[in-house]
Amino acid sequence: MDDKQNGLSLADTAERLRLEQLDMLARLFQVMVFAGLNTVAFLFWVFSENAFTLGWVAPLGGLVVVYGAVLYIGYSWRRQHDPHARAEASMGYMRYYIGTVLLLGLLWAALLFGLNGIADGDQRSILYATSIGVISAAAVLQPMRVALVFWGPVTLGASLMLAQTGRFLDLQIFGLLLGYSPLIFFTALFINRTLVRRVKHEARLQDQADVIGLLLRDFEANSSHWLWETDSELRLKNVSPRFADIAQTPAELLTNRSIFELLRVQTLLAGAAIPGPVIQQLQARSAFANIVVPVDVAGQPRWWSLTGRPTFDRFKNFVGFRGVGADVTEATQDARRTAYLASYDSLTGLANRIVFQRALEEACADAASRSAVLYLDLDGFKQVNDTLGHATGDALLFAVAQRIRNCVREGDVAARLGGDEFAILMQGASEQAASLLAQRVLEGISHPVFLEGHRVEVRVSIGIALSAPGVPPAALLDNADRALYQAKTGGRSTYRLFSRSPAHEDRG
Repeated sequence: MDDKQNGLSLADTAERLRLEQLDMLARLFQVMVFAGLNTVAFLFWVFSENAFTLGWVAPLGGLVVVYGAVLYIGYSWRRQHDPHARAEASMGYMRYYIGTVLLLGLLWAALLFGLNGIADGDQRSILYATSIGVISAAAVLQPMRVALVFWGPVTLGASLMLAQTGRFLDLQIFGLLLGYSPLIFFTALFINRTLVRRVKHEARLQDQADVIGLLLRDFEANSSHWLWETDSELRLKNVSPRFADIAQTPAELLTNRSIFELLRVQTLLAGAAIPGPVIQQLQARSAFANIVVPVDVAGQPRWWSLTGRPTFDRFKNFVGFRGVGADVTEATQDARRTAYLASYDSLTGLANRIVFQRALEEACADAASRSAVLYLDLDGFKQVNDTLGHATGDALLFAVAQRIRNCVREGDVAARLGGDEFAILMQGASEQAASLLAQRVLEGISHPVFLEGHRVEVRVSIGIALSAPGVPPAALLDNADRALYQAKTGGRSTYRLFSRSPAHEDRG
């Protein structure tokens, strides 16, 4: 299996290399044809006064025809736009190029040899310079076999041209040619190997990109996450179908839309501003991870978790952000629900004992401010529970909680401590303020409650304790409980203020 995969990989790389070489030849020959025809025209002008013999006119005309064929092959190749058609035709076009380039090499060799037989001293110097220029063209031809079929005949023709007269100067130039021509050969070889390495490297990178793209598409298709990407102006681009589906917005409407605009509009609809860290990280072009953003999707509040990192080109220029998003609405709601249940009583919605205890500790730690604790207990609740049932009892507790909430000031902490026991913490409160609140609660709760067709009379007893230096939270709550006991034993439906002085115990 591995051999087959390697074979397919090698074949694919060879095909990519061949396509790259054909594209290069098609572009290169546009310039080479111009230079070649210009040289042909120049030689015709230089030797036009000499006798028109078949030995130099025939190859001269043949070059014009073959250069035209080369142009046609390149034009025909460039018209191949379909990738599959290009791949199937590439072998044939490479054979055409090899044949025409070989013919070009043979014609140049014949022309140089033919012109040298009729050239005078000055014209021969022109031929020497032309030979070097024609041989040099082989250095940029690709692939190597194309360069060889041109380099070989031209080098041979130039060598025969120099050996034709047997002059000492020609033999010296021939020696220079023997040193220069291999340089052209190895230059062509070096360029060819460099191109092969580059194409192989690009093929590996493309294969890796294809695999990564496949994995990312599979990742999007089989998870709750999606990919997002921006340009350097932080406008969304390459919007994936998964992202568009999650946002319930067509991809074309999301494309080129500022990520700030997208989040700002949606978060304002959800009643929240864009989290500061997102703005800071995007503007600072810094990476961020798992920042939860409230959004509005089709009128429904949702929560997205965004992770992103900046990307840069090879010149270290910022080109945008790439990242992953996930809809974490259910997880966020579960976490909020858990946090709520950890802090609030599930039946009444008031703070629970833990939160009340924490607030009480903070209040007692503030020596500069005096606080008051009101301890409440419903009168006759057990009878309601026993005669009308627990469901009615729960409904009564909920109704009492709402009335307590309506009586307290902003900043006071109202809590259910358990059963039918409630408490209120007043921070920065005087004895008079605590007494007024107790009276307000007594009046607010005393109205009948109608539950499932039953008229329920409800009363409450309240004990009040004021903080003092050196009194710990537990003692303060215990003092309020003692005052509550005094209210219960003193007739109920009243309040008592805790005092260590018996003269101040009855304030109801």
